[in-house]
Amino acid sequence: MNLNTINLSEEFNAKITATQIAKSFINEKQEYFLEIENERILGDCLDKMPCGIINKTITGIGATTLELNSRERNSIIVVPTKALAYNKMKVTNKTFNDEYALYIGSAIGTISSLDNDDIKNYLSRQSGLPKKILVVADSLPRLVEIFEEECIDYTADYFLMIDEVDTMQIDSIYRSNLEKILDYYFEFPLENRCMVSATLNEFSDTRIQEEKQLNIIYSTPQEREIKLVYTNYTDHCTFRYIKEYMESRFPNDKILIAYNSLKGIFNLVTLLENQDKEYGILCSERSFEKISKFRTDKNYKLDYENPLQDDGKLKHPITFMTCAFFAGIDINEDCHIITISSHKQLFTVLSPNRMKQIVGRCRNNVLSETIIYDDSSAYPQNNTTPPRSKEEIVEKATRISNLMNQILDLSKDDRDFLSVYNKMKGFFLYKSEENSNQKDAVRTIRKNSKNNTFAPAYFNIDAVIIANKTKELYKDKTQLKKALEQENHIHYKEKIYKPEDIKVQNIEEINSWERETEQEILAEIREHFIGASRLRGISTKSILKNIYNFDNINNRKIKQFCDLFFKYEYYIDGTFLFDELAKKYNNKVKLRNFINALVFHILPDAHIFKAMVITKSKLNNPNEELRLNSTDLLTFMRDIFNTISLGDGLADKTLQQFFSSFFKKERIAGTHILRNLNPLEIPDPIKTLPPNVDILEHFILPEHK
Repeated sequence: MNLNTINLSEEFNAKITATQIAKSFINEKQEYFLEIENERILGDCLDKMPCGIINKTITGIGATTLELNSRERNSIIVVPTKALAYNKMKVTNKTFNDEYALYIGSAIGTISSLDNDDIKNYLSRQSGLPKKILVVADSLPRLVEIFEEECIDYTADYFLMIDEVDTMQIDSIYRSNLEKILDYYFEFPLENRCMVSATLNEFSDTRIQEEKQLNIIYSTPQEREIKLVYTNYTDHCTFRYIKEYMESRFPNDKILIAYNSLKGIFNLVTLLENQDKEYGILCSERSFEKISKFRTDKNYKLDYENPLQDDGKLKHPITFMTCAFFAGIDINEDCHIITISSHKQLFTVLSPNRMKQIVGRCRNNVLSETIIYDDSSAYPQNNTTPPRSKEEIVEKATRISNLMNQILDLSKDDRDFLSVYNKMKGFFLYKSEENSNQKDAVRTIRKNSKNNTFAPAYFNIDAVIIANKTKELYKDKTQLKKALEQENHIHYKEKIYKPEDIKVQNIEEINSWERETEQEILAEIREHFIGASRLRGISTKSILKNIYNFDNINNRKIKQFCDLFFKYEYYIDGTFLFDELAKKYNNKVKLRNFINALVFHILPDAHIFKAMVITKSKLNNPNEELRLNSTDLLTFMRDIFNTISLGDGLADKTLQQFFSSFFKKERIAGTHILRNLNPLEIPDPIKTLPPNVDILEHFILPEHK
C-alpha cells in the first residue's frame, strides 16, 4: 500500500471527516490516496467533500451528492452544463424539500431563469438548513456580484466545489466564460475549495499543480470489458451493430449511442429505415430546432425534449447522446453502450477519459460496451510540424501577457503607450494562438475577470494539449488500442467495408438537406436583416431579437454569418453585405478573402496600413505602375505585413490571397501589373472604420505557418 494511502476498511470503522483527511496531509507530500471498498459510495465514508484536487477515478460514487447532503456548511457547486445542475437540484430537493437547493442558470425544464431578487431571497432565508447552490459555470460571476451587493463574505461562508473540471477544460475553447472560474476559485482559502473529476486531466496552471491532490480508489481495481472495433466507415459499422443487437442478439435490451454529431445521428436514423420507431436524442437545447426540422421534413419520430423518464430510465429502445450529456447525467437503467469516434468529424474524436465519462453515465449495469473508430492513416496531414509542449505554450502565453500588462501599466503615466497598445493588441492576441485539431486557432491569453490584467488562458492551453494528445491516438489503428489496454480488457476486431457496400446516398441526402435548411434560414431572415440594417445607428440584432433567437442558432456557419453581418452592417450596404455573405459563408477560404477585402476597402485612406499599401503599390502616382513577378509579389506583400510584424509569420498562399483581396491587377506574360484597389468591386462605404483601428481585430487570418 502507498505510504500516503488512507484505507477506510482498515483504519476507520465509521465515516472519516474531511477535516481528518486535511490533517493527514503532510507538507512535503502533494498526493494522497483514499482507498474504499468496491461498491461503496463516498457518502458511506465521508462527512463532506475534502479540499484540494479530488481525483475520484471512479464515476458514480456520489461526490456531488455528498456535498449537497452535507449539513455542516453552505456550498457553491459549479458545474459545466445546466442539465447537470438542474438534474442534481431536482434529485436533492426531492430528498429534502423544494427550497433546499437552488439552481442558477438559464431556463430549463420547469424552471425559468431566476431574477436577482429570487436569489437574494434564498440567500437571506433563515431555515436552519445550509444553503446549497448549484450554478452553471457561466453564471458564477453573476452569483458573485449578488454576494457582493449583499455584503456576504462568500469565500469564508461557503465551500466552493468545481465539479467535472475536466469537461470545463475541454469546453473552454468554445465557452470563454469557463476560464473565469479560476479567477474565483483562488479567492477561496484552501480549506474552502476543491476541484473534482473522475477523469482528471493534467493542468497547465502551476497554482493547480501545487494543490494537494486526493486520489480515491477502489480496493480492487475495476476493469472494463470493451469491444473495440476498427473500421473504415464508422456510421455503416455502427448501423450493422445496432441491427444485429435489435434483430437477433438483444432484441429486448436498450441501446445508448454516444455520438457527438447530429449529422451522424441523422444518418444512422436514416440507415435504420424505420419511421415507426421513436428514437431518443440527449442533446443541448441549441440543437432542438435543427432536430425538429429534420423530424418534420423526413417524417422520423425523434424525442429530443424529454428522452429520459423522471427516474432516469431511457424512454426508447435506442437513444443517441451528444457531448452535452457526456458528463454528469445519471441513466438508471441497464443498457448497451456504443461510442463512435471518427477523425472525419474532428469534434467526434474522443480521448480514453471521455469514453470513460460516457460509460459513467450508466448507474446500473452496462450490458456491453462497444467503441467504433477509424484513423487518419490514409489521409495526408496538412501540418507535420510537431505541436508545442505544455511548457512552451505556457511560457509564451506568460511572456505575451506580461508584455501587454507592462504596456498598459506604462500607459497610466504616458498616453502614448496606450496608442501603442491599441495598435499592437490584435498582433499580441494573434501571436498567442495555438492550432488545435478541434478548432482553427485557440487563444492562449485572456483578461482576468477580477483584476482586468492579462494572464495565460490555462483551460484553453489544457484543451489544446488534450486535443493534440488525442489526435495522436488516431494516427493509426494501434494507438487507441494501446491506450485503452492500460486499464481495460480489450476485445479487438476490424470491420473493413467495400465502398459499394456503403449507402453513401444517405449522407449525401443529409448534406443536401442541411444546405437546403441553411438556405431556408437565410431566406427567412434576409428581408428582416436588410430592412433593419437601413435604420442607421440601431443594431439589427437588437431590432430582430423578438423575431429570431440568434443566441439559439445551432448551425455554426449560420451563426458566423449573422455575427459578421452585425459587425459590418454599419459600414456597407446591407443588401450587398447579406448577399455576398450568403454566397461565401459555406466556403471558409472564400469567406475569409471576402472579409479581408471588405475590411481593407472600408479602412480610411489615412489609416497607416492602407496609406502605406497605396504608397508602396504606386497607385497614388498616375505616372508609374508596379509590375511584379511571382517572387516579387511575395516579397512585396511580406514587406507590407512586416510593418505590423506579421510578414514572416504568414504563409506564401496567405500573402497571395491578401494580394488578390487588395488589388485589381492585369497579368501579362507571368507579370502582375497593379491597376487599382477594390478587386471585388465592393460599393462605396457608408462610413469607414476609425483611422486608428487595429486591423488585426478585423482581418481573418488562417492558421499559423
